[in-house]
Amino acid sequence: MPTILLATIGKRDPFDRGEPTGPLRLARETKPDRALLVATAAVRAQAEATAAELQALGIEIAIDILDDLRRNVPDLAVSVSDLLLAGRDLIRRRPELKEAEVITCFTSGTPQMSIAFTLVVRSLLPRARHFQALNPAEAQGNPLREFDPDALVHLDARDRTLEALAAGNAAAALAAGEPLLNLPAGTPPPWDQKALKAAVTIARALVAVENYQRQWLRQVAANIPARAGGADLSHLKSWLERCSSDDLAWGAELAACSLRLQAADRPAQAILVAATAAEVIISAGLRRAGIDPDDIRDPARLPSGFTEKDRVSIDGGRWRIEGLQRRAKLLEALSPAYRRAVEEQDAETLRARLAGARNEAVHQGRQVTGEALEAAAAYLRILAEAVGAPAPSSLPTIPSSLSALVQLWRT
Repeated sequence: MPTILLATIGKRDPFDRGEPTGPLRLARETKPDRALLVATAAVRAQAEATAAELQALGIEIAIDILDDLRRNVPDLAVSVSDLLLAGRDLIRRRPELKEAEVITCFTSGTPQMSIAFTLVVRSLLPRARHFQALNPAEAQGNPLREFDPDALVHLDARDRTLEALAAGNAAAALAAGEPLLNLPAGTPPPWDQKALKAAVTIARALVAVENYQRQWLRQVAANIPARAGGADLSHLKSWLERCSSDDLAWGAELAACSLRLQAADRPAQAILVAATAAEVIISAGLRRAGIDPDDIRDPARLPSGFTEKDRVSIDGGRWRIEGLQRRAKLLEALSPAYRRAVEEQDAETLRARLAGARNEAVHQGRQVTGEALEAAAAYLRILAEAVGAPAPSSLPTIPSSLSALVQLWRT
């Protein structure tokens, strides 16, 4: 890919007090294949003198005079709005810029030219690298400095990434943070890039949970480092990897996902995920108790009280228990711990409230209340304890745990 230097020209180019100005200094350091010099008619002579110096370096030269792009415009050199239009037209006339590695230096010319052309290139040539040339008499070290014109935008996006993750809004964290992992080469960002990458990867894993993409969870979790930004992530990493193969862990993580969705002010989605979490945990508890509710081969093994109405025939002479209410009833018959939860902690009432809120949200479009979400969280806590699943409130993926993690990255 060819390299093109795009530079504005001012009254002091190509030398100032014996020192090369920005365009010539950058050309000498980077040795581009071509250079496009932008000048007003008032400094045509300086543009031609700079071109001669660059040609001596073996660089192919082109000069664009802004007055030819914006004819009869008064104060062109200092009118930001007119310079923006001229810069846009210039880049559109030069399609080769979009196919090249572009390096820019807009410190020559008027301050308004620097502002306008930085904005134009930032918008139309987002992969370009930007350089400024400091006064050699005042600069310490190399007066040529690369800078990021989007530094404030990127800092804001980084903050939004961490804020969204701390709030449990994984989708928003991923959307804000993922573009920051592919910034153009140049000056390093003013943050711990490994910590940001870890935050984005964690957000990606939590989005996979939210979308029930369990099949991708181990692969995504494997990319989370054990440590980043002073934070120990080994527990979170191993937890998400465990969720990909352990059904009780997966159900508990869905319960944590419900808490994240609730924190992100998505109550309808939170209640739907809570209902799914309950079914996953109950089904895993039944398998631990010796009966797979999705693959019953000997109905005689079912407890008394379960009839043909409680099971659905599937191919191969097998049956399954259909519906969360029937599965909860079966778990109550098989698990003394869950039976005590029903008798002493009103677990069945809480389960019925969860199912009712879920059905009302799906079938009637009713708003999910805070009380329904509290009941769902209480049921999932009781259910997890009864079947030996990890307690959702103890997980590294609930909002309070994520907030504590992000706090380490902010300090």
